[in-house]
Amino acid sequence: GPDGEAGSPRAAFYLDGLDIKTLFEVLLLSSGKTDHDAFPFPAGLRVVYDPGRMPLERVTEIRLQRAERYEILSVRSGPPYYRLALSLHNAEAVLYAGKTTPGARRITPRTADGTPVADLKMTILDADHSAPGTQEIKEWGALFFFLLSLPDTDGDGIPDVPMWYAD
Repeated sequence: GPDGEAGSPRAAFYLDGLDIKTLFEVLLLSSGKTDHDAFPFPAGLRVVYDPGRMPLERVTEIRLQRAERYEILSVRSGPPYYRLALSLHNAEAVLYAGKTTPGARRITPRTADGTPVADLKMTILDADHSAPGTQEIKEWGALFFFLLSLPDTDGDGIPDVPMWYAD
């Protein structure tokens, strides 16, 4: 990462619904060119698409998970803005693909209030705001600490993954 340590840091920024649709349209264009093991699978979103439609017009609906139910995401420009967290490496790749894909809308990372972010390094998550500089949260660390935060529902001392993740 930018701190010189191994691993890509986590970054977080906001996108409007149209940016999220564009992101998945671009990912669908590249999905036939990559191994499915390398294709990103979003947590908290369900994307409905029609592979028979024209490229960049295949996504027909995006559903956003709210607790144990899904609601239809507003696919329009402007508010509301939705927070997206991913590795800095993936963020740079997705934004580059959106910028260089003919016919695709340029994807604009934003702050919570909708202000465009000029430098993606400003979106790196800081593990300790009281320490000087940015203490990068690495991709592997985010997963590790998330798993540790899960409840131990059966009392065996090991966190348990909630059943609603099985869906």
